[in-house]
Amino acid sequence: MKLERDMDRAKLSCRMETLTKELMKTARDVGRSFCSSNTLIDRLCCFCSHKQWRHTINTVLSVYQGTYKFKNGARYIGEWYMNLKHGQGTFYYPDGSKYEGSLVDDQRQGHGVYTYPNGDTYDGEWLHHQRHGQGTYRQHNTGSQYMGTWIMGKMESAGELIHQNHRYRGNFVNNNPSGPGKYVFDIGCEQHGEYLQIDQDKGDTEDDEPFITTTLKWKPKAVTGLSVWTNEKDSATSDQAVVED
Repeated sequence: MKLERDMDRAKLSCRMETLTKELMKTARDVGRSFCSSNTLIDRLCCFCSHKQWRHTINTVLSVYQGTYKFKNGARYIGEWYMNLKHGQGTFYYPDGSKYEGSLVDDQRQGHGVYTYPNGDTYDGEWLHHQRHGQGTYRQHNTGSQYMGTWIMGKMESAGELIHQNHRYRGNFVNNNPSGPGKYVFDIGCEQHGEYLQIDQDKGDTEDDEPFITTTLKWKPKAVTGLSVWTNEKDSATSDQAVVED
């Protein structure tokens, strides 16, 4: 870690030296436009105090690349802004998980890949540390995956569940399929239907109130004829989230 810190300091020093040279040149060339002094040092001081350039100088000095090791064993390597993880970077967590991608104000935001301790991965968009937008979650043990829309960490709207011998295309609500959709099997058979939410009464509780649970029920409607079907994962992106009634 000492070597990494020394390297970071060296990079920052190099950045400061480069910025100083640029400031000196700019002060020499344009500093005279708003500073009456003829000496270079006075022009530089006048230049640095000028409102137009002070913000630019502060911004440049606030952006840097560095490594930070946390007390709990976590480690971040990447870009910083105003002492916050901001830009592209890699975060290693104590439990063995890893995030590699975009961060904004210390939070996962933008596109990134998260590898979980069990080997599962999520590759897609993030917002405020949550899976949000378009993304793919792959299960390491089974090879199954979900490709589609996420809203604040949950599978929502149009998406596709892909398993070894079949896939399901339709809409999702709160991580579950909902409404019309279809199953596509590896033999080319497509079964159309819809998922219904069925409320089941589990009896009275101690408070004399009924305990109701909601289960999903697939209601088949029609089976299409044989059609060309491919098991290539990449092909799913071309017709992702298509629902046929």
